[in-house]
Amino acid sequence: MTSLSRSTAVMAIGTMLSRITGFGRLVALGFVMDYRSGLPDAYNLANNAPNIVYELVLGGILSATLVPLFVKHFSTEDEEGAWRSISTVFTLTVAVSIVVSTALFLAAPLIIDLYTIGSTAADAGDQRRVATNLLRMFAPQVAFYGFISVATGVLQARRRFGPPMFAPILNNLTVIAMLLALPHVSRDLSLGAMRQDTAGMLFLGLGTTTGVAAMASLFWPYLRSTASRRLRWHWDPRHAAVRTMIRMSGWTAGFVAANQVALFVTLVLAKRQAGGVTAFLVAYTFFILPHGILSVSVMSAMQPDMAASWATDDRDGFRARTDLGLRLILFLMAPAATGLAILAPQIMEVVLQHGRLSHDSADMTGDVVRWMAIGLPGFSAFIFATRAFQSMQDARTVFVVYAIENLLNIVTAFPFFAAFGVTGLAASQTVAYSVAAIVALWMLHARTSAIGGEPTVTGLLRTTAATAVATVAIVGTKAATSSVGVTGCVTAAILAGASAYLLAAKLLRAEELRLVRRRGPRMPIKAGSEGTST
Repeated sequence: MTSLSRSTAVMAIGTMLSRITGFGRLVALGFVMDYRSGLPDAYNLANNAPNIVYELVLGGILSATLVPLFVKHFSTEDEEGAWRSISTVFTLTVAVSIVVSTALFLAAPLIIDLYTIGSTAADAGDQRRVATNLLRMFAPQVAFYGFISVATGVLQARRRFGPPMFAPILNNLTVIAMLLALPHVSRDLSLGAMRQDTAGMLFLGLGTTTGVAAMASLFWPYLRSTASRRLRWHWDPRHAAVRTMIRMSGWTAGFVAANQVALFVTLVLAKRQAGGVTAFLVAYTFFILPHGILSVSVMSAMQPDMAASWATDDRDGFRARTDLGLRLILFLMAPAATGLAILAPQIMEVVLQHGRLSHDSADMTGDVVRWMAIGLPGFSAFIFATRAFQSMQDARTVFVVYAIENLLNIVTAFPFFAAFGVTGLAASQTVAYSVAAIVALWMLHARTSAIGGEPTVTGLLRTTAATAVATVAIVGTKAATSSVGVTGCVTAAILAGASAYLLAAKLLRAEELRLVRRRGPRMPIKAGSEGTST
């Protein structure tokens, strides 16, 4: 029986390396062009569109249903029947992804027009043209994402957590190399010049898509090893597995659509401020780092067991895993949010302000990160609650809590942006996720009696106290080291905050310090299936 700590550690390492190379990608973008120059916003709008379309049509449904669905088939069917069901889902997913890629290519001009609606910038025409050409080259990414989603679902259902976390590294390295080489291909990276530069456009567009293709290729050997040639092309849209996925995805499609509408509103508003789109998306990448490395690792390691507990009617096991997961996530996210909120402007200066990126662009991004970071614990708790409902195959409740979150986000986005610009969009996100997290956890408690017991309350109080100690340490160290340079100041403050937090948690006898080292209880895997492998 593999420990929770091992599974979590493998994913944390893979995610950390992916995030580090992702930072390298952001640094490379800022090194070759300033966020306010126009080209970064055109590039990021076009590069974000395949993600939005994929999530809207297919990705959100798959991510919400595949692991619980595959775990159920492995737990309740023989090997041959389970793999036949999964092969049917795999075939349909790949086919639909190819169709969506083609549609995205054809609809590229309309999509970019929607993103830039209301734009009055002098270079709006050049930006639309460049973004449209890039989007056409990014359209094939949807097909690769479809394959990646099914492969990830199969591997995680078989408790193979490493490959999905390490695969993005190759994507990031490919794009970093492309961006650093771009100035040697195109001497002038202004929007007007890039519009006329066919070679530069092809290099930028196809180079980015090549990164996604490289990431997808890494899944194939692991998938073949796990499936042992049992995953085949099997077209049967009426198969029971497909009907189950469609039934589970009815509500899922609703909350995915709500998510994308909220994101669309955010990006349209951000587009009204020079460099706003890129600043928001870059800030979100930094904001999501602690969640991606720590919270996602905990969630991904526990969700298969949560789904198995619910599927086998082990309600006590489900409640135990839910309580454990929430306590760990809040214990990890509270100090991370504090440090990021206090040090965000200095961190952005250290990481981003190189090459052509201006101080104003780095400072704007830092302000956005700061306001996002305040909502980090609420964000992670909200996502964990939705994972719990997904493990219960309760997509209706997931839709309800996401509808609440997105409605709050949209309603607050307009006045906050009018008052504070792109920073207001970050504050809007924080308010929406924090309120929605409270609602989601209350609903989870009402449904399962999980969350809210004495261990959860005690753990939260200890986490809060330790975070207060860490806050004092970070603020004091930042003030004391302000004369040693920004890099030294940031490094010293992070070390002081982390040390103070761990020491305080130990003195307070926070059980969470020991939980990650304890062997996590798991449902046994059916005979013939693989154990955890990395």
